[in-house]
Amino acid sequence: MPLPNPPITDEFIAKRDQQHTTTRRLLMLVAGVILVAAGLALGPVPVLPGFPLTMLGLLLLTGASETMRRLVNWGDTKLPRSLRVFIRRFRRQAR
Repeated sequence: MPLPNPPITDEFIAKRDQQHTTTRRLLMLVAGVILVAAGLALGPVPVLPGFPLTMLGLLLLTGASETMRRLVNWGDTKLPRSLRVFIRRFRRQAR
């Protein structure tokens, strides 16, 4: 009988110890919104998929906003366990 898998307790995007300066947060927020909008607009276009732009924009937004970081972590908890494990293994190998 296989042992049950332990729960995933780490956050997908950890809380930063030190906050960015106001100017940097504002630039990250503007760039993130532009990239998310461009990614959503390019979603139906077959030549340049908008998915990478949307994901990059979301990453910038999580660095600029604590609310976005919590929202992305909440969304991560809603994913199936197998996908969450795969994403964390992929991140560890990319480092």
